Amino acid sequence: MSGGRLSALPESNHADVVEVERIAAERISRARLHIVLDHPYFAAAILQLPMRGTHDHAAAALIACDGRRMLYNHDAIAALDTPAVRLYLLHILMHILLDHSARGGSREWTRWQMAADIATNSLLRSLGIPMPPSWSSPHEYTQMSVEAIYENLCLSFPKKKPLITPMADSLLPAPSMRSNRDADAAGTSDAFDTAAHGLEPLSELHAKSLGVAFRADLQQKLAGSLKGGALAEIEASGQSRIDWRRMLARFVGRDGAREWSLSHPNRKHLWRGIRLPGVVASGVGRVVVAIDTSGSMGRIEHSHILAEIDALRRTAAHELVVMQFDTALQAIATFTPWQACDHRLGTTNTMRMHGGGGTDIRVPFQWAEEERRAGRTITLLVVCTDGFGTLPERAPGGLPTLFLLTPQHERPMFGACIELE
Repeated sequence: MSGGRLSALPESNHADVVEVERIAAERISRARLHIVLDHPYFAAAILQLPMRGTHDHAAAALIACDGRRMLYNHDAIAALDTPAVRLYLLHILMHILLDHSARGGSREWTRWQMAADIATNSLLRSLGIPMPPSWSSPHEYTQMSVEAIYENLCLSFPKKKPLITPMADSLLPAPSMRSNRDADAAGTSDAFDTAAHGLEPLSELHAKSLGVAFRADLQQKLAGSLKGGALAEIEASGQSRIDWRRMLARFVGRDGAREWSLSHPNRKHLWRGIRLPGVVASGVGRVVVAIDTSGSMGRIEHSHILAEIDALRRTAAHELVVMQFDTALQAIATFTPWQACDHRLGTTNTMRMHGGGGTDIRVPFQWAEEERRAGRTITLLVVCTDGFGTLPERAPGGLPTLFLLTPQHERPMFGACIELE
C-alpha cells in the first residue's frame, strides 16, 4: 500500500546524493513540525525518537522502526510530498507508542505486522486523520486489538498468509525479541541494525513512559470522539494479562481486610438512631512484590512484570511494597492505589531497575521473615523471577507465595506459579 507518490525522482533532474539527502531531510523536518502543531499527543514521541536517513533499501524501503529507533530511506522520502511523509510518520509513531514491536511475542511476524497495520490504520481513522482508501482497515476488525486481529487472521487464513498488501513502511521486532522470530523479518532486521549502528535507541523505560503518556492523553482528552474499537487497542497496549481480583481472592478471601471507624458511621443504621462504625478501608492489606533484577532478567521481562505490578497496585492492595533484588536487596518503595510514584524507583509502570548481578531468591523471603518477626503483616508475597538462583530450602510457613515466572524459567518447588507470556 502507498499513501503518496513513491515513484523515483525524474532522471532529468540528476539530483546528486547530497541534494537527495537535503530534500529528504527537509520533508522529514516539515512533517515533524506539522505533527507537533496539528497532533500534539504525538509531539513528545516525534521530538524524542532517534532517527536517521539511509540509502540502503534493504534496511528501510521507505520508513522502518524496531520500536526504539527509526530509519528512513533518502530516495523514497525525497520522492514524497510532505503530507504523505507526515502520514507515514504518524503510522510508525503509532506502532512505537502502542509497543507493537514487543507485543508480538513469538507470533509469526509477517501476519503480526499485518494485524498491527490494520489496528494502526483503524486508530488513525478514528482520530480523524485522512488516509488513502488503499490503507487497509477492514470494518470487521475495527472493534479489535492487534492480538485479536492476529488471531482472526490465523483462523481465516490457517494455511496461507492473508491476501493483504503490506504497508510500504516496515515494523521490525524489538532487538531483545529477535531470537523468537521466524525468518520473515531476519534479513531486514540485520540490515536495519547495520544501518542504524551508532544511533542510540530509546531506553525501555523512556519508550514505555512515552507510551503511557500517549495512552493517557488519548483516553482523557479524546475519549468522546474515539470509537470503542480504538479505545480497546489503546488499552490493550498497556494491559495486564492477569486477573488480579480473582488471583488475590484465592489468597485473601472474598472480603479481604477491612478497617472500621466511628468517624465514618454506618449510614444504614443512622435513621434508627444507632451509631455503628463504618468501613473506612477495605482491600487485601499489604502485598509485597519482589522483582528479580539480576543479569539474567532482560528489559522485556521487566516490561511485562511492570504491567502486572501496576495493575496489582490499582486493583486491591492498600499498601504495595515493591523491592528489587539480585544477590542483595537493591531498592524498596511503598505504593498505594492513590500513590504510584517513588523518588528513586519512579512509577509502578515505568520503574527504574537497580541491580544486574547474580541471583539469590532467598533475599525477599529473608526480608519478609524479618518483617513478620517485627509484627508487620504480609498478606501475599509475589516473586517475579526466572527462577534461576538459590531458593529457600522449604516453603515459609504462613506466608502465601506467588511466583510470576518468565517464559524461560526454572520452576520453584513451592508456591503458586504463573508463567508470563
